[in-house]
Amino acid sequence: MRVVATWICLAAVLFTGGCSITADVYGVVGDENDVFTGTATGGMDGAGSMQLSNGQGTSCVGTFRYFSNTSGAGVLTCSDGDQAQIQFNSLSMSSGFGFGVSRSGRQVKFAYGLSREEAKKYIGGGGVATAPSPGATPP
Repeated sequence: MRVVATWICLAAVLFTGGCSITADVYGVVGDENDVFTGTATGGMDGAGSMQLSNGQGTSCVGTFRYFSNTSGAGVLTCSDGDQAQIQFNSLSMSSGFGFGVSRSGRQVKFAYGLSREEAKKYIGGGGVATAPSPGATPP
């Protein structure tokens, strides 16, 4: 299946100039009640971007790059002035999990392309189990 998807994207690159995959992201920063949701979009060149929000006024944007077929790193910059260095491991072409530390010392945990239940296996319980869907208004 992965080979077919790769060939489809390769054909799209040759004929249209690009191919990308977008996945939902669920993350927790510091306190397990500080839940962020959003999306990550990655291109065939290994580079991508993330947009996240906690629904309480803080939003974050960032970039990432794969440095192997299964892992990568990036930086997130948030509207509250904080910044986080992140690392991630892919589980498939469109799913994985990661972690990092913000400049203020808060732990960052996230998963992409996974259901909330699947995400808990990789980043723990807490906020991810009750995170709103991307674009939804938090309770």
